[in-house]
Amino acid sequence: MAQVKLLGFWYSPFTHRVEWALKIKGVKYEYIEEDRYNKSSLLLESNPVHKKTPVLIHNGKSIAESMVIVEYIDETFEGPSILPKDPYDRALARFWAKFLDDKGEAMVNTFLRRGEEQEKGKEEVYEMLKVLDNELKDKKFFVGDKFGFGDMAANFMGLWLGVFEEGSGVVVVTSQKFPNFYAWRDEYINCSQIKEYLPPRDEWGTLVNGKLHWTTGTTHVGVYNPKDVTCIDLADEKWRKVVQPCYREGDFSYMLSLGMLGGDLALFCNYPTHADMWVMKEYEVKESWTKMFTINYHDDPAGCLNQDREISNCGSLSKANIYIESLVWPFPQKETNDATTMTTEEAQTRRDPPLHCIWSAKQFEYA
Repeated sequence: MAQVKLLGFWYSPFTHRVEWALKIKGVKYEYIEEDRYNKSSLLLESNPVHKKTPVLIHNGKSIAESMVIVEYIDETFEGPSILPKDPYDRALARFWAKFLDDKGEAMVNTFLRRGEEQEKGKEEVYEMLKVLDNELKDKKFFVGDKFGFGDMAANFMGLWLGVFEEGSGVVVVTSQKFPNFYAWRDEYINCSQIKEYLPPRDEWGTLVNGKLHWTTGTTHVGVYNPKDVTCIDLADEKWRKVVQPCYREGDFSYMLSLGMLGGDLALFCNYPTHADMWVMKEYEVKESWTKMFTINYHDDPAGCLNQDREISNCGSLSKANIYIESLVWPFPQKETNDATTMTTEEAQTRRDPPLHCIWSAKQFEYA
């Protein structure tokens, strides 16, 4: 059996290109996360020229550069074609992939600049978008009627552009100005060929002050509990922790949700009985954190409904209707000793009809 390893960086659009190609082809692979500031010997040996990710290792042989890797995957493994079969269409797909690769940096820089430099950058981006908008006229994708090589190269514009617009307040794409490109981007996000492989929206980060932010934390008995905020500066690609407000002294029962309010970084701090909204009015100044409002819950939260899972509050217990293979629960204020303990393996055997179970936070086992 072929051995396939991918050395990557989790938020990198270049790594995402390779992952999509592997998943579209149905290739089983081992993913190895790299640290940009402490690169592994495997990465340095596998890509001695550029010393960067992504790198694909197939049966001991390494391939570098994302679109080169994608083409290698397409030619090496069985499965749906990524590049068109027709020679002219293949050449066209390669052309647009190169064009998009060359122009991507200019688009990123536009959102990091300020004042006159940003205005000049926007004009450059508008010229590029005019070209793309014209090419996409009467087309769902760059080449052919399905997601392919050129579209894969455009993943920054398909996914991250919206995040950058939202975070910077600089909107460059509208349905009025670039209708064809706008429609393509919508088609891109909802394309059945890659939709299942797209990262959840909250994993794309929140862009404020030229930095992408995420909540970070620990996982305990299967539950992720975010308590920190981490960011990467897109200008120098350095990571750092973000100073947080002073929460209730001695109370560590909160969980954080990250967002943006009026262009400022915002934190939604969730406690068992209430939630606080904080806004950092002056970036990286701890004293500027301001609590905007508090939302008090009814004794305990009444419950929640998220896609195919439902949780309702039953006094000291939480009752769940589960339609998936994993269980998610809030943290009740009270505890009980007569709760049902269930692992996900046990839950899987009772999915139809819908499973009803009761547990307490301490007694429930998550496998």
